[in-house]
Amino acid sequence: MRLLSKKHRILFSFILCISLFFCFIQCQSREPASFENNDSITDPIETYSLIKSDSLHGITIVSLTEDNPLEVRKKILEYQIPEVTFEAKKQKLYGLLNALELLFTFTEPNIYNIVDSMNYLAAHYLQNILEDPKSLSATIKHKMLSVTVSADNNLRVFSWDENAGMSFKTHINVFQFRTATGKLKSCLNENLESDNDFNFVHAKITSFYKLPTSHPNPLYLIIFKGFSCKNCLFDGITSLEILNDSLNFDYPIVNDSLSYLIFNYSAEDKFAINYSPKNKTLFYKWIQKNENQNDTIMERFDFSGNFFYKRAKK
Repeated sequence: MRLLSKKHRILFSFILCISLFFCFIQCQSREPASFENNDSITDPIETYSLIKSDSLHGITIVSLTEDNPLEVRKKILEYQIPEVTFEAKKQKLYGLLNALELLFTFTEPNIYNIVDSMNYLAAHYLQNILEDPKSLSATIKHKMLSVTVSADNNLRVFSWDENAGMSFKTHINVFQFRTATGKLKSCLNENLESDNDFNFVHAKITSFYKLPTSHPNPLYLIIFKGFSCKNCLFDGITSLEILNDSLNFDYPIVNDSLSYLIFNYSAEDKFAINYSPKNKTLFYKWIQKNENQNDTIMERFDFSGNFFYKRAKK
């Protein structure tokens, strides 16, 4: 076999280098992962950006090219969970939370669409898990999860930071409650009719208090807090009423007219809100920092006849 001349060897090497360079560029600047029925998933970002199910279990959702996360959320509600056992569902939930932790470090375009979808898929799994009686005795623990429980153990909320990627801090809140007949139910609150609703829906819930009411349905006071921007904080209270098979967040708990109170303040202010079950009194103290002096606002609300009423100043 005749060997290539030196001139041809140099030309061949040059062409090979150019070809490898363009292959590298193509791999680095590829389009975001998309869904194909027969594609094979080998790339790490595709592994976490495509969630596939077989035809028996309905919908395969989630791609980095998805333009409308709200539409994906609707599909998630229709998704039939293929896992059968409680333990298998719990391990899938942990897998989704682990994947979310990894995705939080990504800078891929449209990454927050997939983060949103995986948050709601994890919530879908958790809702299913919490309606299983085994959830009362089993340990549901992950470093992303925090749990707030009422004193009577009839109400719990599982929360995690959904990492929305903006200056505000938002949480996913999945409630577990027991109906009057003892049945376990779960709820992902998504009532977003106003900005105040958004604050509560995505706030960090810090405590539940069952109220001594003559109302036929169990009624709870919720205290919550959160961030609406980097230096914009809020604290608040709202009502939670357990109905036959659902939760009502619109009970007019304050002055027989308002279902919530929200206080927006800056990071320089000092704010604290507390409830005393013994005295049935809600109290807040707000120290507003101004240029020349601080202003202090304090108010008390007494619970009476199924509602909180502002105490008159003496």
